[in-house]
Amino acid sequence: MQQERNGMETISKHAPASRYTLSICAIVVLTTTLGFAAQKQHVASGPFNKVWTVALSQYNQADETGNSLTQLSNGTIVAGGNDANQHNYCSTHHQPYFGGAWLVAVTSSGGNNVWQRLYSTCANAQQSTGVVAHTSDGGFILAGGDFDNPACGGGCGWFAKFDSTGSISWQHDLTGAYGAGADAITPVADGGYVAVGNQSPTFAEILQGLIMKISANGELQWCAAFPESDNSFPGAFTGGNFTFGSLQLTQDGGYIVSGVADARFPSGYAHVLTIMKLDATGHVQWSKAYYGTVWASGPAGDGKYPIFQTADGGYIFSGTVQQLVSP
Repeated sequence: MQQERNGMETISKHAPASRYTLSICAIVVLTTTLGFAAQKQHVASGPFNKVWTVALSQYNQADETGNSLTQLSNGTIVAGGNDANQHNYCSTHHQPYFGGAWLVAVTSSGGNNVWQRLYSTCANAQQSTGVVAHTSDGGFILAGGDFDNPACGGGCGWFAKFDSTGSISWQHDLTGAYGAGADAITPVADGGYVAVGNQSPTFAEILQGLIMKISANGELQWCAAFPESDNSFPGAFTGGNFTFGSLQLTQDGGYIVSGVADARFPSGYAHVLTIMKLDATGHVQWSKAYYGTVWASGPAGDGKYPIFQTADGGYIFSGTVQQLVSP
């Protein structure tokens, strides 16, 4: 992938209010009595023992989603998601507004409600949660999108820091592109954060992989974008979409990121899995693409593809490749 250091910036976001609300889908806590055993062609797992399940949508027409989960230092579990139906804080009889970024906190012992909040501006469902992650001060960080900022026609990246009660400590919008968003975020040693996702520099909405370094108070320190080109990997093409979905810190102080890129083959279009190793300032050290040899037309799955560094310095990675036969 080509790398572009770009001129995005953060601006302080107009302060939203929060409102106590009721709803989400469900949280399930599991334990396992057996480990995973994987072979080349077969995968088996031991039985999981359900500890508790709690359904948090309390309305027949509830429209809440849970996108991410993290556990705070006090044991509270926080689920981050989105709501489209509930009245938000500035809704009135004459001018109703619905939805926004929705967060719920429950106890780890039984899923009992601790608090629930809806975060929004005076608009309909214009704030969204991409991911939440716990922080060392007992609170958590959220990365998502703000679609109510005129500086970004396709939505600004939105970062917000919360305490353990769900109150906002600070928040910033990431501007400078037509649209941007984050799918993964992690705290780093200097008290700041590194996030990955994608951006679209123009209204054409061609996605580029994006890594961002955020300071402890939410200011953008640097970012780097990675557009796909004809030379990125076999099957790549200029104008293809490329996104990051997972991020981990590495033993050398850099980052390993994974994602999905468009590919074009004689048999049609498909998605490939990608891994990039970046140094501490976001410069590429190496990259790999993984795909089968015979492709079907149409897209593969576009879920997040987690990657982790192992004790021997290598990496373990999971995802989906699209193929007609096994490679």
